[in-house]
Amino acid sequence: MTAPESNALAERLNDYFPGCFPNNDRPSRLQFHNDLSDSEKLIMEDVYQECKEWLIEVTQWEEERQGLLPVT
Repeated sequence: MTAPESNALAERLNDYFPGCFPNNDRPSRLQFHNDLSDSEKLIMEDVYQECKEWLIEVTQWEEERQGLLPVT
């Protein structure tokens, strides 16, 4: 289980990258996606991949750390 802050981050990132996180299928609250050019869409895809990789790394670190801490 991850910290609530991680879930909040995923919810906020969904606004910029709608549908990119499992179990979070709500549409974006932002409207800028509709006006992006093809090159801007490619940039957003690159940023999405970087964020996704970082979030996966952070989640793994968090889960490993929880395994090392004593249960209170």
